[in-house]
Amino acid sequence: MDRPGEREIQELMEKRVKQDAPDYRASRNLAKKHPDNLSGWLSRAKWSCWLKRVLGNEVDRCLHQACGSDEEWDGVDDQQGKPHRYCTDHATIELTRLAPCDLRVRISPMHLLTDLLEQRPDIDAGEYLQINHYSVITMVHKSARSALDSFQHVKADGFDEGRLLTVKILLDRGPILFVSNAYNHVAAEGKQQQALLDQLGARLLHTESLGHVHLAGGDYNASLFPEAHKGYSNSRETKEADVRFQKYTLNPQRSVAYTT
Repeated sequence: MDRPGEREIQELMEKRVKQDAPDYRASRNLAKKHPDNLSGWLSRAKWSCWLKRVLGNEVDRCLHQACGSDEEWDGVDDQQGKPHRYCTDHATIELTRLAPCDLRVRISPMHLLTDLLEQRPDIDAGEYLQINHYSVITMVHKSARSALDSFQHVKADGFDEGRLLTVKILLDRGPILFVSNAYNHVAAEGKQQQALLDQLGARLLHTESLGHVHLAGGDYNASLFPEAHKGYSNSRETKEADVRFQKYTLNPQRSVAYTT
């Protein structure tokens, strides 16, 4: 463990990347949070063994490029704080060396990060492992009279609850406005994608039946125009995600119009 003040000294000497304090305004409901990445102070051998269980032997090459050799693991180099991203046939891996022996790992699709957490190693004295969560945030202009999470009582059924937020906004003039912000699962997580779309569609139908305006936006991890894909593989999962999103968008029960 670090001695009191040691981390601050390392940051001033640029031997450690400064990490901002967590924003405690985020939801305190654990059900509304889901893992984004993990970071930890472990030996290089322990990182290697753990990552290989889920990602295969190829991850050793990624570790070497991001963190150097075994001899360099405890030292400082110019790669510190720089994310290194690697793509395989089934995953995208991002490794960032925060300090000597200190590594941050981000993996997509999300289920691989879940698999990794289920096989986490034992933590020895002087080591730490931290799971970092995230959830969608919707910012509302100060001119609004009030903004409330209007569907907070609705529990997620089959998808990560933190990926969908619907806010009811009361304006000084005009109708009641609802805004939904979505960050859908990746294409490989088709069942979760569909579950989120089903819940979002139900919210749109409900508010529309009451005569309210409802805007829905975000990152759906799918496209209405597959031919415009850039930087994505044309895999079976991607094609299925596009079809799933098209059916959701063109649902004749709703009078919502979508533009690009």
